[in-house]
Amino acid sequence: MLRKLFERRMISALIIFFEIIGLILFSIYLSNYFIYFWAVTIMLDIIIVFRIINTNTISEYKAPWVCVVLILPLLGALMYLLFYKRHLAKREIKHLEKIKQNANLTFYDGISVEKLKKENIEAYLQAKLIKVQADACVYTNTEFKFYALGENMFENMLADLKAAKHFIFLEYFILASGVMWNEMLKILQEKVNEGVEVRVMYDDVGSMRTIPSNYDKQLRKMGIKCKIFSRITPRATTRHNNRSHRKIMVVDGKVAYTGGINIADEYINQKVRFGHWKDGGIRLYGYAVEALTKLFLLDWDLNTKTISDYQKYRITDFGDLKAQGFCVPYGDGPSPIYDTYVAKNVYLSMINTATKYVYISTPYLIVDSEIIDALSNAALKGVDVRIFTPHIPDKKIIHLMTRSSYNTLIANNVKIYEYREGFIHSKNVLCDDKFAVVGSINFDYRSLVHHFEDAVWMYNTDIIPEIKKDFESLTITSIAIVEPIRFNFIQRIIKSIVEFFAPLL
Repeated sequence: MLRKLFERRMISALIIFFEIIGLILFSIYLSNYFIYFWAVTIMLDIIIVFRIINTNTISEYKAPWVCVVLILPLLGALMYLLFYKRHLAKREIKHLEKIKQNANLTFYDGISVEKLKKENIEAYLQAKLIKVQADACVYTNTEFKFYALGENMFENMLADLKAAKHFIFLEYFILASGVMWNEMLKILQEKVNEGVEVRVMYDDVGSMRTIPSNYDKQLRKMGIKCKIFSRITPRATTRHNNRSHRKIMVVDGKVAYTGGINIADEYINQKVRFGHWKDGGIRLYGYAVEALTKLFLLDWDLNTKTISDYQKYRITDFGDLKAQGFCVPYGDGPSPIYDTYVAKNVYLSMINTATKYVYISTPYLIVDSEIIDALSNAALKGVDVRIFTPHIPDKKIIHLMTRSSYNTLIANNVKIYEYREGFIHSKNVLCDDKFAVVGSINFDYRSLVHHFEDAVWMYNTDIIPEIKKDFESLTITSIAIVEPIRFNFIQRIIKSIVEFFAPLL
């Protein structure tokens, strides 16, 4: 306990807390000696409120911020400056410009785009939206493998790590000591000794309770290049709010994995936390791997203040590929890398254009009125809309918030299922036997507004029938919620408060 109390991250958090307290006390002190202080503060709050109202975003996000700024005059203004808009710090923006000037970040894919346009105009429009908003590329010549369970995916991940010849990149929100990481680490050490370049990056907040705060130093002593994503520092800054929720593994630029699986034992059911852990992901082999390589290198360079040779890690020799369909691996995150809410727009595009069905699996369902309306409108016009969430929660208040969306959706013909065996953590979307998205992105404000995320949009790939089969099996192993959820008095109070402030969380 003492060791935890004196860890770097805990000390940094305490210093930030005292910075904010100090600012509040200083403002009270000034108000006693400077008669116009509160008048200036109120004027500042009014300016901020008008700025919030005039921003191009949804009302659910504006309303709680207006309340915070008005109820907590100085502290609310500080919180607004720190947390309202997702954006990189100034020094990160400057380094991003250097990266763009010195590294070839965009790979030409005009042939794939034109081919898709001729094959299916609806697919072309969806892919073009992602391409424009996320600076992404459309790929063919990529083989996919879908995993309905984390333990099955882990077996293949180990095999590919053992086969590495040149480099290994790992970026995960959670890195935890245990069976899964120990097996991977053993292989990584062997590969370092063989001369393979190994880079590991994990999020400081996501891994706060799972590994020591100086674990990066331990890995570097083993010869592994390691960087903590957005390390917590004793400064109140916006960068602490934008975490890397990505799950990316790249081997030799030929193979990549992504999905919902972090590097922790519960994700492969070696550790039981909330019943059976239902998770999954995909394996890519082919040209689209370079997109996930690019996402990793961009995050690495932003955190290390370096500029990588992107072309060095780009592989174009794959031999004969037995692949069909098109895909767009893409990222989402803060401005100016992404100027729009890419993940949300991808989901809305799929839901709004569906004609037969939309199936969604997500651990959390805490979304704004735009997504609720899109799901409701699709169901009301006859589209079979099914949403799968956990029956056993990992966080009770978050589960209460997830359930708070049920009644409106059920009333509009949306079918809700809760995975009865335990906790479902997979983030998959499937539409009309043609379109699918698999990645790290939840249907909640943290994923859609604040985090760095990644996913792969697919059209007509050969794993789509497998994804559909997985959803059909979920229908059997889940509880259908057909009656409105009834909340007791205390739950209704908690739900009302948390629901109002959910965009801030």
